[in-house]
Amino acid sequence: MWQIKCDKCKKIIKQKEVMVDAGYPNRYELCLDCGKPIITFLKRNSLYKEKPKFSV
Repeated sequence: MWQIKCDKCKKIIKQKEVMVDAGYPNRYELCLDCGKPIITFLKRNSLYKEKPKFSV
């Protein structure tokens, strides 16, 4: 079974994770608790982009 852990607090992520990408190879997966301040900052500065949803 594949388990994703938060790169900051090392908790196992059971909900939706926050993917922070600062260019290759800097890619981090954070839990919602650790990612909330980052999301708030990005939304406030109009830099937040959600992952596109694909439909078949």
